Amino acid sequence: MDLSATSLHSDNAKGEFSVAMKFQLGDWLIDEEANLLLGVDGETRLEKRVMAVLVELAAAEGAVVSKDTLIETVWNGAIISDHSVANAISDLRRALGDNTRNPRYIETIPKRGYRLLAMPQFLQGVNNSIHEGQDTRRRRHRWPWAAGVVLLTLAVAAIFFWRVSTPDLPPKIFLTDFDNATGDAHWDTAAAASAEMLTVVLAGGEYRLVRWRDDNFDAADVGARDRILSGRLIVDGDAPILSVQLVDGADRSTLWAASYDVDTMHFAAMARSIVADLRTPLKLEHESIATLAVSDPAIFEQYWRARYLWSLREHGAIREALSLLSNITARAPDFAPAHAAIADIYAHKTAEELGLTRQDTFMRAEQHLTRALALDPNLSDAFVSRAYLAFFRDGDIEGALAYIDNAIALRPENAIAWQTKAMIASATGKVDLSLESVARARGLDPLSASLLWDEVWFLYIAGRYEEALEAASHARRISAPVVIYEALIHLARGDEDAAFQSWLLRAKDRGLNDAALDEIAAIAQSHGAKAGLAALAKSGYSEHPVPRAALYAALGLYEEATATLLSYQRAEKSWWLSWYAVIPAFDPIRDDLRLEAFSQKTSGISG
Repeated sequence: MDLSATSLHSDNAKGEFSVAMKFQLGDWLIDEEANLLLGVDGETRLEKRVMAVLVELAAAEGAVVSKDTLIETVWNGAIISDHSVANAISDLRRALGDNTRNPRYIETIPKRGYRLLAMPQFLQGVNNSIHEGQDTRRRRHRWPWAAGVVLLTLAVAAIFFWRVSTPDLPPKIFLTDFDNATGDAHWDTAAAASAEMLTVVLAGGEYRLVRWRDDNFDAADVGARDRILSGRLIVDGDAPILSVQLVDGADRSTLWAASYDVDTMHFAAMARSIVADLRTPLKLEHESIATLAVSDPAIFEQYWRARYLWSLREHGAIREALSLLSNITARAPDFAPAHAAIADIYAHKTAEELGLTRQDTFMRAEQHLTRALALDPNLSDAFVSRAYLAFFRDGDIEGALAYIDNAIALRPENAIAWQTKAMIASATGKVDLSLESVARARGLDPLSASLLWDEVWFLYIAGRYEEALEAASHARRISAPVVIYEALIHLARGDEDAAFQSWLLRAKDRGLNDAALDEIAAIAQSHGAKAGLAALAKSGYSEHPVPRAALYAALGLYEEATATLLSYQRAEKSWWLSWYAVIPAFDPIRDDLRLEAFSQKTSGISG
């Protein structure tokens, strides 16, 4: 046995050392040093910070550990969002097979923190000094040198039979937005296009690519083996230059740096040059993007602009994206990704939104999808579009998930594919799969507004209301709120006052006039938030029947909820219709025989 790899660590210059924790928690054996959970069905490897959170909770031995304490001890006091803690807790629950409705291991104490329900059983000798020292919150336990060596040897011998060696996850490249430091807003697009082109060229290498579309990403998530790739657009005389640097995740030292002349007509060529220069330090072995090769480099700028607009999932932005993509296919009919993106829009969006008949949307989606796959049979995005058609047009849920799995197999870093998998899984009651898939998507595109709010919604569907509220708080700091999600979460938590405020904003955004808003606000003030919510549900603002019926049901107005659903006759491509079967507010009326026909319509989205 190589004792040089044991869990003896120097904590300071005074000769004190720490021993990594090893303990049993319910059905699991925990090895902090290896970041492993060992159970009867195998092993699960945790991220280092997630393991550190578990160790903090174990050290508290059932006492509540606040978020502030976790931030101080696990993240070393770094400035992070509360959502980073909530994500770690969610990862722990998933690894332990726990849930918030009937927790066995971790309990959320609202506004206070978290605690373990199962008591950790420490190996003999390892836990004796768990509270020694001035700082009892430290996740490692300090020992004098001599005693530490003796106890360490005993601990290593005791756990050797269950220590399992597994390969580490591949490290990550954190690709940040490139700064436009020229002082001229004219170059904003060039800076953005340079980063986006590198996103595609780098994808699929020996590192896991994480694209951070924000100037101030959470550096606490960068591991010691990870790398950060950043860039600045500057001006040398009259010529723009892109300065790129590769930073070590462990000590933030610069590993590599270079500068490149910027030619707005040759973004792809510049990206390939950068990756060629990075190939040695990053051990990249893959080739760059053959599928995006077009004769007119200006098309790239339009394509990335359209892809960004489509990712916003907003009506006006999607129409603009469709216009840009149609222009691209007219100028470059062999550009497969543009055809796949158009197919995605036609397959996903409703006939009303696109100004077409339902049949026409599916027909156009099929035409562009056929063209995309003829040009590139291995185009991951095309299989995402195929999944939408299988789901919305054919009502083939398993087929849709199979197409998504194909898309992911072709390009594992395809965040949209993971997001689509999460959406389909959520609408079909596969709660765990939806949360796992959106977590993968968020890891690939951590600051995507649509992914942030998707996670909020999936947590609500899963009945994890406190986590959903925490996720919504984080999402609000980055993007405009999806108040309908927040309103339903507040209702599920029994907070009618907060639900009323959210739903009032929803009604205002959907066109309810000021006079009606004032009247409803007065009702709430005089008779309470519940009366105000009932008045909102009965008001004439434009609302999809599913969320309106959900409001009625949450208020206990079951007849009104049922009548609202039965009054809706039109079949359409709608996530709301898909989610009817899993929205918790409908649980009291789901067995109403009058809704059998409506349930059948929502289970086969093609109508």
